[in-house]
Amino acid sequence: MRINFLLPGILITLVWILVKLIQFFRKSREISYKDACVDTLFFASILFIISKTMFPLDIGSMTSISPSPNINLVPFATIQQQLSHSYYLVPLRNIGGNILLFIPLGFIVSLKYQWLSSLGKVILFGVGLSLIIETIQIPLNMRSFDVDDLLLNGVGTIVGYGLQKLFRVEKFYYRTLSN
Repeated sequence: MRINFLLPGILITLVWILVKLIQFFRKSREISYKDACVDTLFFASILFIISKTMFPLDIGSMTSISPSPNINLVPFATIQQQLSHSYYLVPLRNIGGNILLFIPLGFIVSLKYQWLSSLGKVILFGVGLSLIIETIQIPLNMRSFDVDDLLLNGVGTIVGYGLQKLFRVEKFYYRTLSN
């Protein structure tokens, strides 16, 4: 049986909304719209990453668990292979997709968690999340562990963080948050 992301995505979103409603009523109905926006963007970023890296998922068949997982531990091997592909959309989709996937996370994570305010910490967070995802993919038949995905996701995290600093979103967010 193949599970697409729609139903799990709806269920995860409903649980998230329920948790946010409980938090809202426990805090005497105080709400910071900026915090709510950052929470929503962070949630959407994580949900989008999960949807693109873990689904579709094969469940209940003998082929759902791969007997010999596809693992690449050689940096730049997959990137080089994709760049030499005859069809230009292959590297664009795979390389560009891995970078684009983590740009929103890099942009929003230091707003969500103030302790992640430095570039190094944001990179560790992004690459750490990518490592968790890649590790989960090892036994899955339709997925693979690729060190190049870690590198590209790290680049995406850096780009997102750089864009946030370029547009000075953090200064605007914290200045207007305290007013």
